[in-house]
Amino acid sequence: MTRDLVERKAARLLADGKLTVLEVTGDRIRATCVGDSGKTWHLGWWKGRWGCQCPSNAFRRGCAHELALKRVVNEPVREPAGLTAERFRAEQDHANRVRESA
Repeated sequence: MTRDLVERKAARLLADGKLTVLEVTGDRIRATCVGDSGKTWHLGWWKGRWGCQCPSNAFRRGCAHELALKRVVNEPVREPAGLTAERFRAEQDHANRVRESA
């Protein structure tokens, strides 16, 4: 299937309400999509990459189901745990100002 056909099919899947987003967290997206055959495919973003269980996506070329999902959600972005150095300094400066004014 050409890229143009994949994009048209993705738009049709969305317009027909065939995509259902089940879960969006900081490190995972889970969804299902009903294909033209009537079969429900599981797809999403996990372990740092997009994926779909359909046979069209077997060689990681990207399928219409995956493209439809990418049109409605963003790839999760991991935020650093705890305070960044910049935020830590700002909090420290604030605490010092409060202490000095007391």
